[in-house]
Amino acid sequence: MRSTILNATALGVPVDVFVDTWAETWGRDERGGRVDINWHAEFGKPLVAVTVERTPPDASLLLNGLRLPTHFVREAPLYYSGTLPLLWKLRGCAAAIGRWENASGFEYAAVLSARMDTKFWTKVVAQRLVETTRAILAGAAGPSSLFFVNTGGLVLSRQVGDKYAVGTSAAMRYYLDAWSRAEALWRAAPGAPLVGERLMHAHIADAPFNVTAIGLKGDNRRIGFVK
Repeated sequence: MRSTILNATALGVPVDVFVDTWAETWGRDERGGRVDINWHAEFGKPLVAVTVERTPPDASLLLNGLRLPTHFVREAPLYYSGTLPLLWKLRGCAAAIGRWENASGFEYAAVLSARMDTKFWTKVVAQRLVETTRAILAGAAGPSSLFFVNTGGLVLSRQVGDKYAVGTSAAMRYYLDAWSRAEALWRAAPGAPLVGERLMHAHIADAPFNVTAIGLKGDNRRIGFVK
């Protein structure tokens, strides 16, 4: 992991690390194998905040006051269960980053998000994220932009990736807080099983900034949303 984007030498600039995960979750290597991570040993001083908590019972249906519509279980049986746990952790990271920015009196030039239950930092994903982050740091990506990695299977007309994303601090603050908008999005589309990447698409469709899907073959694509 030290050779990935999370190593400051990959970008040539200081990198801070924020972790918010479930105790039962672990990283995965390029072959999908489990990687147990000692966060303090792995990152040392760049590690700003770590939150690890045990997953509550029935977290896939009810978590910290947010309840998943029960018909999603029937309509999206393979995809519903991770929605609430993921949204809660994304929210936690956004809050930790915001607190640190406020306490430190600065705003990050770029913020990068990665899910820990995916294949962790394959070389091609790391390369695309490094390239994109450099563009953001150079100001070439626009004042408020979001990029997410299309790992190959997303239908971009109705899905936005929730595994890897990078953007300006303002854009990522919005991206990471689908939790606060989930109930309103579900009410607005009662017949649609908005879970996982479909929920992220509905959330990002209202975003006041540019959104681009990062293609693993360099085939980036600006995403347009029907308002």
